Amino acid sequence: MKILNCLSLFIMGTSFFSFGQEFERVQLEKPKEATYEYAQVEPSIAINPNNLNEIIAGTVMNDYYYSTDSGKTWTSSSLRSKFGVNGDPVLHINSKGRYFYFHLSNPKDGQWIDRIVCDYSDTIIGEWTSSATTPNPPKAQDKHWVSECPKTGNLYLTWTEFDAYGSKKKTDFSRIMFSKSIDDGQSWSEPLVISALLGDCLDGDNTVEGAMSAVNSEGEVFVIWTGPHGIRINRSIDFGETWLKQEQKVIDQIGGWTFSIKGLGRSNGLPVTYIDQSKGEFHNRIYINWVDHFNGKKIPTVG
Repeated sequence: MKILNCLSLFIMGTSFFSFGQEFERVQLEKPKEATYEYAQVEPSIAINPNNLNEIIAGTVMNDYYYSTDSGKTWTSSSLRSKFGVNGDPVLHINSKGRYFYFHLSNPKDGQWIDRIVCDYSDTIIGEWTSSATTPNPPKAQDKHWVSECPKTGNLYLTWTEFDAYGSKKKTDFSRIMFSKSIDDGQSWSEPLVISALLGDCLDGDNTVEGAMSAVNSEGEVFVIWTGPHGIRINRSIDFGETWLKQEQKVIDQIGGWTFSIKGLGRSNGLPVTYIDQSKGEFHNRIYINWVDHFNGKKIPTVG
C-alpha cells in the first residue's frame, strides 16, 4: 500500500503522444465525497482502446477520476455500490468501450470482503451497475485482477480466497480463484480453484497472492501468482473452462514478495504479467515482472 497525500499523474512517451515528449505532472483533486483517511492510494488506471483521449483511474477506498483530454484535466468522484466498497480498485475499459471498476465488497446484508464486485458503466461519468462473484462466507475474497480475451471479449477475474483472513491457524489456507464473464460483466461464472498448492492466511510471503491473468491472441489464458512455492503459472486452452491439475513453477522469488520501504506503510513485489499482442517477432510472448532480493536485502527510502 502506498501512503501518499495526493494522487498525481505523469505521462511520458506513451503510444498516443509524441515519443519522448514530456508533459506537466497533474495533481488529481480528492473527491469531495471521499471518506477514507488515506484516500488516493493503490491507484489503478485504464485508457479507452477506442478513444485514447479517455482515461479513468481509481483509488482506495471508492474514489474514481476520469479525463477526456488525454489526462490534461480531470473530474473526481466517488463510487457507490449495492455490495459496498472496500478498496483494491482495478480499472478496465473493454474493447466495446464499457468502463469497469472492480473492488472488494462490504455489503450491508453480507460479510466483509465476501465477494469480488464488478461495477460497470457505458458512460465515462460513471452511471454504475453492480455485479459480483458468488459469495462463499465465511471465506474472504481479496487482491483481484482482470484481463480481457482479444478473441472472445470474455473478462477473466482472478484473486485470492482466504479461509479466514489474518488467521494464524495451520488449518486455514489461501488459494487462487478464477471466474469469467461472457456478457460484458453482467454476470460471473461459479468461481474455480486453480491452485493445487496452498498458502497461509496471514497476507504475507507464505500466502498465495497476486494472481494476474493474461490472454494470448489464440484465447489461451495464463494466470501467474506468487507465494511460499515461488512464482507459479496455470493455463487454460478452453477459455477458462478447465485448467492444469497442478500449476507449474516459473522461478523462486528470492526473499518473498513482501518487503519494507522506509516511508511507506506497506509495499510488495507481486508479479505483474502481460502478453505481447503485437504482430512482431515477440507475438504472444509472456512477460512476468516482479521484485525480489536477488542481490541482497536492501531497504530503500521514499522521499
